[in-house]
Amino acid sequence: MSLHQASVAAGRLPPLRRKAEQAPPAIEIPWREARPVSPDAICACSRGVLVHQGYMTGALQASRGCALRIRRLWQRHDARRLERTILLLDERQRCHVAAWIRIELLAFEPRLKRQLVESDLPFGGILARVGIRPAFAGRQYFVLPRLFAASGAIAYRRCCERHYGRSHYMLDEDGRVLAEVYEALP
Repeated sequence: MSLHQASVAAGRLPPLRRKAEQAPPAIEIPWREARPVSPDAICACSRGVLVHQGYMTGALQASRGCALRIRRLWQRHDARRLERTILLLDERQRCHVAAWIRIELLAFEPRLKRQLVESDLPFGGILARVGIRPAFAGRQYFVLPRLFAASGAIAYRRCCERHYGRSHYMLDEDGRVLAEVYEALP
């Protein structure tokens, strides 16, 4: 399947893990319950950090005045790919994003591959530090009926009854896929 075919496929969602790969994380994110939504349908308190062409991490850190780090819920990798489900947490351990990401490790030099696998820095933050400015393609927005139990108690969630998110591909300057990303706001 080409990138174009994948980006226009209806209902594109992260693949489910097989039980043999690893036990499920303590927090499950219900990606399979996601439904497409137009950017205009996203509530005001979520729209600003979702509907832009930059890194999610940078937009959140700027708008919320915090530094974000990842907490891995699940991760696997081989020489070709890094796949994981993470939370982006601030200094007070408040969750700002739940995400699933598949990073194409073959697109990066060895030093950077190791940092991508081992660091607690968000993917976008690592790329920005080394000067990689990817293009974003195949952007889709979605809504989840729920995310996880504690997600309703976050201070910046003022108007949203649902949990909104976005998915996209990150491409290098030659149009090759660097990563596929699904991000949802708690």
